[in-house]
Amino acid sequence: MQWSKLKKEIENRFADSVVGHVAFHCTRYRHASSYLERAWITLDKKEIYEFSNIKSHMETWKTAVELRKITNTADYRDPLQRKGYDEAMDFAEETAHKRGVYSKAEFYYLLEYYLNLPIEKALQSKNMIFRALAILDRRVGKRRLAKFEPDGESQLVRQLYKFRCSVENI
Repeated sequence: MQWSKLKKEIENRFADSVVGHVAFHCTRYRHASSYLERAWITLDKKEIYEFSNIKSHMETWKTAVELRKITNTADYRDPLQRKGYDEAMDFAEETAHKRGVYSKAEFYYLLEYYLNLPIEKALQSKNMIFRALAILDRRVGKRRLAKFEPDGESQLVRQLYKFRCSVENI
C-alpha cells in the first residue's frame, strides 16, 4: 500500500477530537542509503515519536553483539556457534521492540496490520504501537477510554492517552 493511502486510512480512523492534532509522517532520502529512512508521529505539529532505520539497526546490533560476547557465539562461521549467533539477533530485535524501537519498515507494517485488527485486540496487545493507535481510534469511546489504565504503558501511549482525555474532557 502506498504511504499516502495508508496514512489516510489510519488517520480516517481517528476520533473527531484528535483529527488535525495528531499526524503521521514518513520520509525517504532518495539519494542516500535506505538506513536514512524514517517515520514519525506529531502532536500539534511537534514530533513526539520517531521510527528510524538507523536507530533500530544500531540498537539491535549493539544488543546482539553484547549478547554474543556473553554467550561466546560471536563467530557465525563456526557451526557450533551459528544457532546462538542467530538467536542473539532474534532476542535483540525482540528487546528493541519492547523498548519501542522500530524501523520505518516495521512501523509501516504495523500500520497496515492495524487496519484489520479488532479494537479489543489492539487495546490488549503487547505492542505499544497498536495500543497507541487504539487510543486515537474513534472506536474507543469515552467510557472505554475512562476505563483504560495507562500505568505501566510506554511514554507514547501515556502521552496520547493524556492528550485524548484532555480533548474529550475526561
